[in-house]
Amino acid sequence: MVARINLEGLLIPVTDDLCDFSTRRKQGIRITRQDRERCASFILLNILNSALFVGALADSFTQCSASLNVPANCAANIASIVGTTTLIAQSSVQMDYACVDHEWNISKKVEEKKIEWKKSNWICKETSRSSWRIKG
Repeated sequence: MVARINLEGLLIPVTDDLCDFSTRRKQGIRITRQDRERCASFILLNILNSALFVGALADSFTQCSASLNVPANCAANIASIVGTTTLIAQSSVQMDYACVDHEWNISKKVEEKKIEWKKSNWICKETSRSSWRIKG
């Protein structure tokens, strides 16, 4: 539980810095899709960490009197659901961010190789046609 509080203390300033788009625009920095996704990912991490902290806190109350403290048990389970759902959303954003189509991405290289192959294939065809004409 202490680790959750420490992590939240680290995440909040980083998220604040990453998501301060107005200051970055004033500095002339262009905000890209990757910047927005990175910001969303850190916001979701903050929500996830908070939900897991609340779940752990409610669970500690539940452990004291499991059969008597039904509301605390409910709160622990709800916080766990929120945390898990947020984790799924954060993972989805992170996967999209990691797999974004960069300039150096494989799809661009594949297209370049296809164009090279078509050119070399055309050169081969022209060479074989010209050599056939010479022989014939």
